[in-house]
Amino acid sequence: MAFDVYASCPCGSGKKLKFCCIGMADDMERISRLMHDHQMRQAQQLLETLLRKHPENAWAVTTRSFLDLEAGDAASAIQRLSSFLEKHPEHEFAIGLYALARLRHDGPREARKDIQRALQRCAKRFPDIVSNLLEILSLEHLDAGHYLAAREHLVLAARFCPEKSRENLFMKLLELDRDTVIPYPFRSVHKLPDVPGEEPFVAEVKKALKYTSVGCWDIAADLLLRLTTDHPDVAEQWHAIGLCRAASGAEAAAAEALHRAAAQYAGRDAGTAVECETLSQLLAWNSSSEGRARMRWCGEITASVSKLLTLLDELPFLQRVPLLPESNLSGQDFTAVYEVLERPFGYEVLPEHPTLDCVVRSTGSLWVRDRDADASAPAQIWLQGVAGEDFDRQAAALREVTAADVRWNPEPEIASGKIPEELLPFFTKIALPLKSPTKRRRAVTDLWHRHLVDEVWFETPLRGLHGRTPREAAADPSLRTELLAAVYVLDASCEAHRIPLDLEAVFARLGLEPLPPIAFTPETSVQSLSALQLQRLPVEQLTDEQLVAVVNRVLLIGHRRLSRKVLTAVLQRPECLNDADRAEVYQALYRQASDAGNSEEAFEWIAQGRQHAQSLPHNFVAVLHWDLNELGLRLRDPDDPQLPDLLNRFDQYYLSKVPNLRPSVERMCQLHGVTPPWLGGALAPATAGTLWTPESASEPVAAGKLWLPGQ
Repeated sequence: MAFDVYASCPCGSGKKLKFCCIGMADDMERISRLMHDHQMRQAQQLLETLLRKHPENAWAVTTRSFLDLEAGDAASAIQRLSSFLEKHPEHEFAIGLYALARLRHDGPREARKDIQRALQRCAKRFPDIVSNLLEILSLEHLDAGHYLAAREHLVLAARFCPEKSRENLFMKLLELDRDTVIPYPFRSVHKLPDVPGEEPFVAEVKKALKYTSVGCWDIAADLLLRLTTDHPDVAEQWHAIGLCRAASGAEAAAAEALHRAAAQYAGRDAGTAVECETLSQLLAWNSSSEGRARMRWCGEITASVSKLLTLLDELPFLQRVPLLPESNLSGQDFTAVYEVLERPFGYEVLPEHPTLDCVVRSTGSLWVRDRDADASAPAQIWLQGVAGEDFDRQAAALREVTAADVRWNPEPEIASGKIPEELLPFFTKIALPLKSPTKRRRAVTDLWHRHLVDEVWFETPLRGLHGRTPREAAADPSLRTELLAAVYVLDASCEAHRIPLDLEAVFARLGLEPLPPIAFTPETSVQSLSALQLQRLPVEQLTDEQLVAVVNRVLLIGHRRLSRKVLTAVLQRPECLNDADRAEVYQALYRQASDAGNSEEAFEWIAQGRQHAQSLPHNFVAVLHWDLNELGLRLRDPDDPQLPDLLNRFDQYYLSKVPNLRPSVERMCQLHGVTPPWLGGALAPATAGTLWTPESASEPVAAGKLWLPGQ
């Protein structure tokens, strides 16, 4: 690859290559070809020869340092670049590479100043380095649970990255925004507010906020904080400080600033006040050092795995659960998975009319993995749960019982960050006897969810309410903003744990008025609205273009109440949807009804989704998709009178055309205690004329396009 001799010299001098390092161009061209062909060792050898001739040449030094980084030798890159920067402190490419090396070697905290310098100096000439730094920082924040910071870094990385890398970063952003385990207020845009005032104050604010354009949010927050000395009561300024602190990962400071902003917004902008306070309470949870960590005990199985499984199957405080695709730890395949019970069930099947007394909490999970086929890894066992008296007791009992078969590590490891005490009930899983009918298991789950919201949450002292319970705070008008925010925090927790919540009923019980709709015009960009602002949109007044944009947002965020409101509205405007969008809308509405246990409504959405699928050309896969949805729903009630005909349809039609579907369907039946007819089940045969097939049934199934349960 020949270099353009009239382009700027890669050494960074600012001169043309022809009038600078042209004498090295041939050697560097050979090195570039070797690097392009992944012949790194040969490239390093040629560079070392070149560096002996030109030890201070920036082109050779930075290229050699780049190779060090590619080889994972950040320490050598740091040493080489540090010496070079002592003599050439303004060399921008070296500054960027040095920051990358420090970040990889020492981590973001130790490399903070070098990263900030690189972000400011390299943004114009070396945006790919800035993008690389921001992407790495995003991953660091994500691992630390700083979700808002992770998202902001990823968005900015996508702006600076080369075109060829943009799609990859965009997909990472979509993956983050779709992760419903992350509280939904963290999975959307948060626009910096316009700070009002007079000159020179406004000019200083704008100067500070310019640092956010290159990812230096902490510098922006520091500068804004200095301005509060003379302007302490500007809500928008504290709002901006809070968002900048959150974007930098300083969540405790962010929570404090946003709380101050909420107090100053209250009385003139209730919606923004509650949004700031909601973020403040969520960030305070995230940054709290209090709470309980998830602990993990690990061990090596020294006996035969089958012997150990026999022992575990007999323990009354363990329940073996069916292996599903999601039953994994770090992507490994497991031989068996167990729930650890706080106490034995005492019965094999739930009573017909279960009560809360039937609830048995799961204190942890146990995974067993046999040795690899090539014996490269030993058989292993993992026990994980939230630290506390119940888990510690069960862990000790399990280690004692299995001591002859397992070599347990002497101490547990921390599997994840701490869970605040007030959130623990929402992280508590309940175990249900697997032989119980699905409807009874669902009934107990619904009882537990109602108990969490209607009793536990209302009587739990909350940090965001200064230690008062929601019931107590409802009697104090001065806590209205904090209480409204606490309800939205509850909503975020319920969404993350798939717990149904009637928000209007909670408002009514606390004597709270819902927040007013946000002000908007046909020109308002809904892409700039946060997830909380989207909930206050008067959907019926949106233009078609705005409604389509909101549909895309809610399908991504996955907030169930908001999705239902928006998706049912868009179905009333057929011109807003194409075939793909319409199928996704029906699927989302079906899932919401199914998750809420509203089978009647779920069947209605299945019927509409199937009707739409039947209208499409080449509709085999689309119709099969809806039949699988229906099968999963009807299996919840083995006495459903339409279940036999549906299973016969699969047996006589689908499974002969798609043989690899059979194991998935059989696993679905097994989970619900149903034996399909082709395995000897006692289901009645289909009556004449009931077997339906798509019109295009003779068409072959397109390879790779068939969705199967668990995929």
